[in-house]
Amino acid sequence: MLLLTANMSIMAETQLCRAATEGYSPAMIAELGEAATMLVYCQIDADIKIYIPDMNWTPTTTYFTVAVSVSTMGSGFFVSEEGYIVTARHCIFCFTHKDITQDLETKYLLIEESFAVIIEESESLG
Repeated sequence: MLLLTANMSIMAETQLCRAATEGYSPAMIAELGEAATMLVYCQIDADIKIYIPDMNWTPTTTYFTVAVSVSTMGSGFFVSEEGYIVTARHCIFCFTHKDITQDLETKYLLIEESFAVIIEESESLG
């Protein structure tokens, strides 16, 4: 599907260039470019270890695990035959590293979601 969409993107790019030079309307150009647009959806499922501190708030080796899932979506468009996509930063995870355990912003989102899960579970138990 990705390859088919990438090929559609190249056709749309060619048509767009021709449409722009031949004086097509903005509506026609937008319609031709629609084939290059795609939905970008990212999801991370993780088990987060929450370490339980002692009475002095010193970290211990005791922990419990919280299962979390964070996702995001937005739009993007193909920019090359190889399938490269341009999208906005809010549509993806791992902004600075290939490994999610090294990316601070992704870690923050996972930790934030794990605490939301803990609070929700605590509230449901009363």
